[in-house]
Amino acid sequence: MEIPETRYAKSTDGAHIAFQTFGSGDRDLLVIKGNFSNLDGNWDIPEIADMLRRLSAFARVIAIDRRGMGLSDPLAPGTVEPLETHIDDVIAVMAAAHVDRACVFASENAAPLAIALAATHPDRVQALALYAPLPTPLATAAAEWEDIPAQERALLFTPEFWRNELDQKWGTGWAREEYEMFVPSHAGDEAAIGLWGRYVRSAASPGSAVAFIDHWLVTDVRRLYPSVQAPTLLLFRPHARPATIMGRLVAEAAEAIADAHVTTLAGRDLPCWFGDRAQVTAELEEFFTGASQRPDLAVDRILSTVLFTDIVGSTERAAEIGDTRWKDLVESHHGLVRMALAEHRGLEMDTAGDGFYAVFDGPARAIRCARSIIGSVRNLGIQVRAGVHTGECEVIDGKYGGIAVATGARIAAAASPSEILVSQTVKDLVAGSGLGFEARGSHELKGIPGRWQLYAVVAS
Repeated sequence: MEIPETRYAKSTDGAHIAFQTFGSGDRDLLVIKGNFSNLDGNWDIPEIADMLRRLSAFARVIAIDRRGMGLSDPLAPGTVEPLETHIDDVIAVMAAAHVDRACVFASENAAPLAIALAATHPDRVQALALYAPLPTPLATAAAEWEDIPAQERALLFTPEFWRNELDQKWGTGWAREEYEMFVPSHAGDEAAIGLWGRYVRSAASPGSAVAFIDHWLVTDVRRLYPSVQAPTLLLFRPHARPATIMGRLVAEAAEAIADAHVTTLAGRDLPCWFGDRAQVTAELEEFFTGASQRPDLAVDRILSTVLFTDIVGSTERAAEIGDTRWKDLVESHHGLVRMALAEHRGLEMDTAGDGFYAVFDGPARAIRCARSIIGSVRNLGIQVRAGVHTGECEVIDGKYGGIAVATGARIAAAASPSEILVSQTVKDLVAGSGLGFEARGSHELKGIPGRWQLYAVVAS
């Protein structure tokens, strides 16, 4: 097979995202490679090239380099974008490849992006396969379990270790250490190690590598599992390190995702691109071939971010200035809110008096919209408070409802003047956005079960 041509899709903010399409199967298969990637460089690594060819035997493959990686546009130094921006990139690639709905295969730390895509855009994902999924850093998960073997805990590097290693050894010493640690079948193979070093250098600069690891180290998408509607296959090698932690992460996902099942694979190499690739691709072919025959599901629930705002002290202010002036002020307020919603891709759901309820396809956009609203209405001599929550909404006749909506309203009610309060889920999902938070403690929300950790958005 000839090496496919690399093409570019332009994302919503103008960034160019590299992708390749190849294969002639009747399934569209979006491949999001974990760790680091370079679309052209993939074909220089014999094992990766072999697996891509195997996938193309039963599917039309759409492979991408994520933003800041490989052949896609670079990130600004020291920055990384939140998951919702990467989802925009994927959708732009799908549009450029003329794909409305695809099967999705993601490995290792590409899992957060694939999970978030499936949860927020169920109409885009026909079926989902995750290999050795890392929805959160190993150290974060292992902290929840006491009986992790000591040899596995030795692999749970601190953020400082990751930053120092990648900053000082990227593409040279670190490539060797990483390769021999997680691809034991190639230990001591100088040619393979040298090739891998060249590959990772082509995939990311040291600064980009540190930025991606920093982003992953504060990411946790496990709360999104119940919102994944697509049939899901979870693959892992129980004899590859770190076996205990990986097994528990997979079991956690299998329990929380409604239509998920687990398949174990032979071998000791952690990356799916090495070891028995024929077994991996055979499992994927069987799963995607069967799953892609399922009828399309009517989407009546979807993961969304809800924003509630209202004017603080509205009754007192109306009494102070009189009905006519209050009416004019409210109309001006509504105009500013709607301008902010349009700028940040918010969809207005309801307007009740002096309050707004809107939904967004990403929590960072909702927070930035709330910030814009709070800043703009100050010129009217009023203050607004806001609440943001991400959860599964029921969609009926285009209207969003359910417990997630009620939760967002209760969070807004707990906010102080000119304050934006968010749930833990929102905080977890905006890693890389540059947004800062202060803990506001545990709260009971009227009519909502349990206690809720809330955070205030702070200047950053």
